[in-house]
Amino acid sequence: MKVNVTVARAGDEVRIQLFTTAYRKISETVLTTLPVGVTPVSVVLRDKKGRLLSNGVYYIRVISGDTVSIGKLIILK
Repeated sequence: MKVNVTVARAGDEVRIQLFTTAYRKISETVLTTLPVGVTPVSVVLRDKKGRLLSNGVYYIRVISGDTVSIGKLIILK
C-alpha cells in the first residue's frame, strides 16, 4: 500500500504507525531520509511479529515534523 507523505523541512523524521480500532499499536515505521515535498511511501501491512494484517478496519497515523495526519484503513482480501 502506498501513502503520500509530505516533508516540510529537510531532516524531518517521518513516522508511519498502524493501530487497531482499540488504538493498540500494531506497527511503526520510521523514515529519516525522505526529500522535502510529497513522496509516495510503501507501507508494509504487517504487525510487529511480521504477520500479515487480517481483514478489518485499522487506523494509520503519519507524523512528519510538527504535522500529524490520521486516517482510516480498511483491508479486504
